[in-house]
Amino acid sequence: MRPARTLIAFLGALLAGTVAMSAPTLTVKYRSASGVYVDAGKDQGLAVGDRLTVVEKGRLVAELEITYLADQSASCRIVNETRPVRAGDTVVAPVRAAQPPAAISPSPTAPVAAPRAATPAVSAPARPWARLRGGISFGYYRLWDNTPFQLDFQQRTARADLSLWDIGGQPLSFQLRFRSRQDDRTRSLTSLQPTSERRDRLYELSFRYQPSSDRYSVEAGRIASSSFVGLGYLDGALARARLVSPLQVGVFFGRPAEIEGFGLQSTGQKYGAFLALAPSGRYSVGAAEAVVGLVRETDAGAVSREYLSLETRLARNGFSFFERAELDWNREWRRELASSSVQISNLTASLAYRMSPSAQAVLSYDNHKNYRTSLNRTVPQAFFDDLMHQGLRGTLNLGGSGLLVTAGGGVRLKDRTTAANAYSANLGFHHGGSRGLRMGVDGLGFSNGYTKGAYATASVGRHFSRHLDTDLMYGVSLYSIKSTAENRLTQWLRLLARGDLGRGVFLSSDLEYDRGDDMTGPRLFLELGWRF
Repeated sequence: MRPARTLIAFLGALLAGTVAMSAPTLTVKYRSASGVYVDAGKDQGLAVGDRLTVVEKGRLVAELEITYLADQSASCRIVNETRPVRAGDTVVAPVRAAQPPAAISPSPTAPVAAPRAATPAVSAPARPWARLRGGISFGYYRLWDNTPFQLDFQQRTARADLSLWDIGGQPLSFQLRFRSRQDDRTRSLTSLQPTSERRDRLYELSFRYQPSSDRYSVEAGRIASSSFVGLGYLDGALARARLVSPLQVGVFFGRPAEIEGFGLQSTGQKYGAFLALAPSGRYSVGAAEAVVGLVRETDAGAVSREYLSLETRLARNGFSFFERAELDWNREWRRELASSSVQISNLTASLAYRMSPSAQAVLSYDNHKNYRTSLNRTVPQAFFDDLMHQGLRGTLNLGGSGLLVTAGGGVRLKDRTTAANAYSANLGFHHGGSRGLRMGVDGLGFSNGYTKGAYATASVGRHFSRHLDTDLMYGVSLYSIKSTAENRLTQWLRLLARGDLGRGVFLSSDLEYDRGDDMTGPRLFLELGWRF
């Protein structure tokens, strides 16, 4: 949804303008499928829950939140980003308030003051029961459709992200993340799309116990993030132990999590084990890391899915490589429906090379094939074959003196329906400018089995003060439908604004007007939130 994407870009633009020049700068060491890792930790004064910002040529491109700390490294989750965070990116840490100078002891030769009456000792402030960091927000989106279809739409959203750590003075932490959304339509085009729909999602509700020694850890609840990315969502428990550095093992058991709804209503069983090679510290960064795991899911006592997951990361001399693969075993009823006993269901790989501080090249590849589970057991085999696809994409980023140039191209191939192959190429120019002014132009051309065309955007933004940031954007989309040779043109104008109201409260707005063949009418998005 365009308003959601532009909101992320807008948040980044505001945060870029509010970063203090005196803030310490760090570096992204690498990015995995579950988080971002930076080259600083406890020794540099960072704390769990701190918000970090990723900047590039004076523009802020992402906001991170620290979820775990080692002495010299930190693991972060991505709060928002306008482009994917990459190894080598510059990270700005929060500025700490200056500490009062220590009291100066009198010299041995200084006169001794006359004794005074004893006064009660002032006790140190009580240690808080737990440390808290998080945020809540409420959003409202409205679309007025002035086309003959009259598909007016409105959406109300509430989000919450709560983190507690050092609970009761122990190495115990708690994480809660959820979203509630209500969609309302004036009319529906299909029976699968109701006019009114409530969609709630519970992403995470978990406790974790992890001593600073990092010799072991235990977590339970709805687990959404762990050192083993291939685990996915789990309603259950996970235990990990370090045998010898850097070797650690882990086991887990529970149920495959169904994130729809606020309950823990998942069914079936999910269990397995993993072996990891990683430096000490749950999210400490090493030059090479690997995790291999075995996962088994069952439903009503019968196998639903069995797979091996392999994740590797390498970083050396300006190169960084990340890979994640899932290898499915098709046994019992799965073997009867599948074309082979073993298949690569998911494979993602990314290779980045930073040629200089202002030049980086990235090459990525992905290969996905649908796999059989108890939920899709009755779906015809041809449907699975058609869902096989693989893609290759290359990107080059060049920047200097406030100017950033991005160029890239990619191809996505289908296994059976070759007519649906997709090709694309993009080119963009962005300049940070001066006096808070920024400008950018982006273009994309594409062709697939059904359409071909291009779209372009031009934007200008201004950071007026610490409390206000705006962007004005114009866009145009032109494409043709191959089967009918019909040309379709749509243009839009968008105004974004973000204001900080103080004490962590913020207000964001996104106003857009579309005119053309695909959409005619205004759109409005508002979000009010509080970060604490």
